Amino acid sequence: MVDFSPTEEEQAIIDQVRKFAQTELRQKLRDYEKNGSVAENTLRKYHEMGLSTIDIPQEYGGMGLGMRTAALVQEELSFGDVGAAMALSGPGFAGYAILALGSENQKKRFLEPFSQPGAYAKFGSLCIYEEKMDSDMSAMETTAKKENNYYILNGKKFMIHYGGTADIHVVFAVIDRSKGMDGIGAFVIEKGVPGIKITRKLELLGLNTCSITEIALENVKVPSENLLNGTPLKKGMQGMYERIRVIHAARAVGLGKAALDYAVEYSKVREAFGKPIGQHQGLSFMLADMATEVDAARWLVWKAAWHLDQGEPASLAVSMSFVQANEMAMTVANNAVQILGGHGYIQDHPVEKWMRDAKTMGLVIGTTQGQNQRIFNDIAGIYTDVS
Repeated sequence: MVDFSPTEEEQAIIDQVRKFAQTELRQKLRDYEKNGSVAENTLRKYHEMGLSTIDIPQEYGGMGLGMRTAALVQEELSFGDVGAAMALSGPGFAGYAILALGSENQKKRFLEPFSQPGAYAKFGSLCIYEEKMDSDMSAMETTAKKENNYYILNGKKFMIHYGGTADIHVVFAVIDRSKGMDGIGAFVIEKGVPGIKITRKLELLGLNTCSITEIALENVKVPSENLLNGTPLKKGMQGMYERIRVIHAARAVGLGKAALDYAVEYSKVREAFGKPIGQHQGLSFMLADMATEVDAARWLVWKAAWHLDQGEPASLAVSMSFVQANEMAMTVANNAVQILGGHGYIQDHPVEKWMRDAKTMGLVIGTTQGQNQRIFNDIAGIYTDVS
């Protein structure tokens, strides 16, 4: 029987991260959301703990602890506050693109700087989606035109974390439209290259602790050696998306657990009709269902991460964890607001923020409907392109 429970080493990391999340994220979540950023001192502490590159292999400067440990860490950070967890420094999802698509030299060149002592305020930004594109790669309008030893990039990218300010932007662009997916390339644009402009800062329903923008690329000149060329795009993107979705699902689990715990504690002290509201069957059953959904999502995430660490096919497990975690987070956060009643939608309590964050999470990395289709395709043996 496979045991997904944390090892002794992982439990020590969890305990450390839990303390950090409570003091540095939970207690400051309103300030961070209002300011749209995490304090520099918090970024420094996070980096000094080694968390910003925990799942980057050691040969590229990271801790190399794998996806399962990374998922455990992200759950704890998001238990503190998921918006702040997403705003912390590191290569982020851009790092997954480089790991999945880059050559050995490119992985070392672009990822090692994130492990340096002064890298606590370095950020990576993954730039795939466009306002009219969503998950349909064939609709991508951003282009890359070859000129001697450079590519010239033009276009716009939408819903970009740290867009325009990140230390590296991994930008997907069409090189040859006649080749379909094979004609798309991923380019690493390093900080200081002219031509990247923030066209607008996006104000979302939730997750506003992290800067999310729309950016324009205007004749951005990128050296040919910055075209990620270690793995064919279709194959590489499959692995990239699987890692992104596992981390996203782990964050949703952390949010759900935070909302559940808060609602449980409230139900023990709030009284109605002469006894705590948690002792009324309607609410106690609701809380029991919430706890079951959180635990189910957590085990699916651990299973998916374990498959990735073993190098085994993980597509089905990843999609199931993504769907369960997203749906659970929205349901549990919404129920937490309901349990708090009139107190649930005022900012004296964090549950209204978690409900907004959960709804935003359900859309920002793709929809659960899309992953449900992938689950059906997988169990039915139907091949599909990466999306």
